[in-house]
Amino acid sequence: MRSIRPASYFCRNSTNNLLLKRRSRCYDRAEQTSHTPKVRIFTHCTVYRKKESLMSEQPYELLYPHLFAPMRVGGSTFKNRVFTAPTHLPISIDSHGFFTKEGMTYYGNFAKGGSAAIHMGEVIMDRRNSLAHEDHMNLVDENTLQTLNTFNEYAHIFGAKTSVELNHSGQFAMPQFGDGSDPMGPVAMEMPAGTHVRMMNEDDMAYVAGIYAKAANMAKRGGCDMVCMH
Repeated sequence: MRSIRPASYFCRNSTNNLLLKRRSRCYDRAEQTSHTPKVRIFTHCTVYRKKESLMSEQPYELLYPHLFAPMRVGGSTFKNRVFTAPTHLPISIDSHGFFTKEGMTYYGNFAKGGSAAIHMGEVIMDRRNSLAHEDHMNLVDENTLQTLNTFNEYAHIFGAKTSVELNHSGQFAMPQFGDGSDPMGPVAMEMPAGTHVRMMNEDDMAYVAGIYAKAANMAKRGGCDMVCMH
């Protein structure tokens, strides 16, 4: 029996560079031995033809005319519209939650590469019941200001603005990363892992608002231009 041609294949054309997907119907025939009837197999396949796309015909200036243009928000001017989303790496902080050399290099490369704003990952706002993991940047202890200022001075050399992400984990907080007390949320519940969540009261709400304000002040003292609310 002859081999059947694959139902999906590529049509190559050296004059074009990109692939344009097109649906088509393929007709394949399989011939068996002389003493058995011939069998016809009809299948649908996807044919890819190389063709220039819109991206190759129009430069990015026409597609995204404002991408690298300055933008003013309030009293701040960003050099372009490229913002680095908040991320964090375990190696970016030490056992105390202070910036490491690796962390400065990681975030600093975004500034060096041209980002207008760099948002750094979640921070410690208190040691009570707000943490969901152990890799938060320390924004509680005064000693964090030295490394934070060092990084921000470097990022500002390239015209980038910096930010830290403020996040209270609420019902998702893990007792082992705080003082052992139950996490709090909008309603009392039991989490899938069995952790009990207590309902917040007005004092809790005022407390959380207060630690957000303190963390924002620490970020400003550390040289950050703004804060990012998780």
